[in-house]
Amino acid sequence: MGMRTMQRTALALAVIVFTPACYSTSSLLGDTSADSTTDFTDATTDMAVDPGTDEAVDPETDMGPDAGPDVGTEVVPGCHEPNPPPDGPNPFFEIDGESSTGHDNIEMQCIIESVVEGDDNSYIVHLTGVYYGEAHTIYVRSDVPLMLHAIPGEQVDLWAKWNDVWWNPHRWFVLRYTDGPLIMAGGVGRELLPDHDDPPLDPMEIEVFEEECDFEHDECGTFARWAIRVKLHGETRDFLDRTFGSVGSTESAQVLVGESYRYHYDMECDDMPDRRIDWLVFMVPEG
Repeated sequence: MGMRTMQRTALALAVIVFTPACYSTSSLLGDTSADSTTDFTDATTDMAVDPGTDEAVDPETDMGPDAGPDVGTEVVPGCHEPNPPPDGPNPFFEIDGESSTGHDNIEMQCIIESVVEGDDNSYIVHLTGVYYGEAHTIYVRSDVPLMLHAIPGEQVDLWAKWNDVWWNPHRWFVLRYTDGPLIMAGGVGRELLPDHDDPPLDPMEIEVFEEECDFEHDECGTFARWAIRVKLHGETRDFLDRTFGSVGSTESAQVLVGESYRYHYDMECDDMPDRRIDWLVFMVPEG
């Protein structure tokens, strides 16, 4: 799988640097997003694990390199291939175009100034500060079409947290309408989120679990693939490593999972994290 090489390539994610608050007067109507009726369900239909057969892994438990597979663990052959090939959706995000190391926490209110759709499955959301008028941007991209629904002129809450070293990213962000629905969220790091309840992702619930696949081997050791289980309005669906799809029949969520794994007891590389979960979620309104 070449995890070491892929990992170094994937670490070019951005870090988020700005100060609280935001205000804007622009109102460029720009739902330049993909048609909300687009059906992404088939993208992972044949690859989803039955939620009733996988016990979710608690991100708070010890899942580091010393936690090897249980004695007698049965591994299931015939696991999925990346969709789309060869590497999956490759979700990516950055805030303000920054790329550096460090740590910080952001909680701020902004107005959506404009939403610009690129021709490479990307969006740039331009924000201005409610209090000081400073400009900020959120850039998202993937190797599959994105379904971003963000309305210019609306007030939003932006939450972000990061704590990076060059080889081990820990970054998360959430954008939602002020006192309203979730717009999008994402993360990359050793945990799905830094805290189970902060920031809130309601009405969606997500958790990480280890797929029922054969353990794999590369130059760094033995690893297992990770996946995300998403619950939305009573529906549950699993999204496997390097796949994408949607869950929900009215309001829905588009879910993209990038390179996600956990190394076991024999990891030999010290220049990459022992585990990683990489994801983006976009809410798609009803109608």
